[in-house]
Amino acid sequence: MKRSLVSLLLLCAGSGCGADESVSSGAGLGVGGSMSTPGGAAAGAGTAGGAGGTTGAGSATGGGAVAGPGSLGAGIGGAISGAIGGTSGATGGATGGGGVCESNTVRTARVTPEMLIVLDRSLSMEQGARWTPSVNGLKAITRALETEVAFGLMAFPGANGSSGPIDCFAIADPQQMAECVALQDLGGSGMTCRTGSLNVPVGYNSAAAIAQALDTMSPDGATPTALTLQAARAELEKLVTGPDQAASPKYVLLVTDGAPNCTNGSVGLGGQDQAAVSASVSAIQAMAQNGIKTYVLGYDTQKDATLRAVLDQMARAGRTGDTAHRAIENESGLITAFQQITKTALACEFALDKPAIDKVYVRVVLDGQQIRVDDPNGWVLSADRRKVRLQGNACSALSGAGHILNVTVECEPVLPPI
Repeated sequence: MKRSLVSLLLLCAGSGCGADESVSSGAGLGVGGSMSTPGGAAAGAGTAGGAGGTTGAGSATGGGAVAGPGSLGAGIGGAISGAIGGTSGATGGATGGGGVCESNTVRTARVTPEMLIVLDRSLSMEQGARWTPSVNGLKAITRALETEVAFGLMAFPGANGSSGPIDCFAIADPQQMAECVALQDLGGSGMTCRTGSLNVPVGYNSAAAIAQALDTMSPDGATPTALTLQAARAELEKLVTGPDQAASPKYVLLVTDGAPNCTNGSVGLGGQDQAAVSASVSAIQAMAQNGIKTYVLGYDTQKDATLRAVLDQMARAGRTGDTAHRAIENESGLITAFQQITKTALACEFALDKPAIDKVYVRVVLDGQQIRVDDPNGWVLSADRRKVRLQGNACSALSGAGHILNVTVECEPVLPPI
């Protein structure tokens, strides 16, 4: 049966890694390859197609009658418009004694993520000397990766909203009341619980806008995490993908130093506002169900077991594979965490310009070894059938240089490796 091959040569690793496509020899295969999809009725002869390109039997410049080579048997070609480099491909092509495979050109490319940074700017971020390191770290990482990752920024509490100052003396717990009063006495504007607002829309080359936004804000207020995460979801769902494009993976990167509070306009401190915690976990779960994953980065959690447990619960709900939040203590720790997250998001997902008909027809080979579909250390096909994502050990293997990833879409179901 006819099949076609897309080969991606990984020449480097990590952020900024470019990729050159290599071509496997085969009938009608140009640069980028072609994808065979099953279907059609059996035919002894028919039009034979070949994508024009540097290898195979197609016309390198297009426009001509092409006979089916080798295994295509007796198929006699019609007028096929070839394409140099295989970027447009060809359709048709009958096997001499078997079924028909309709061919479409596919090319692979690294999928670039869309990441909304959700930044805690509550008053405690300043008291704990965490604000300046956060600002400097976010400026550095967005500047370094702005051409590879679409970044946006949402800080909370927001500048606008209906929720106003907290009445500390309405808090029943004496310790929480005292902490609330102490924070207000240190210069807060009444422990505002306003929902976070979008400061910079998600997009490429957004580092300058993010830096400007960070320079114009300062810590204040409480920690309305749940409502802000709901707002983050709404913003990410506004991002539209074209009908012929693979959807970019969407992420929330939550950076915080405290447990959620601000339930119904009141504040509970020290991770004791369980309603706010539950609402935040639910907001993260709702995003995950809609394909938006959440990473949770937390300051000084090693000193606070209650806060650590809360952020771990939120991290597990984010469906990133993290079983705990990512602990950070300073600027360098924040930068390192962001680098690790973006490296994973950039390295392991690849887009096909044409959807595969079904995962059972897709073969993925890394460095000559076939890897399993739907395996924790293999690969998965996205719901829109336009992306192949490596995971576990297969993803980790791409951290070095010189790897070759082959994605083949065949006419018959692919048998799993032995």
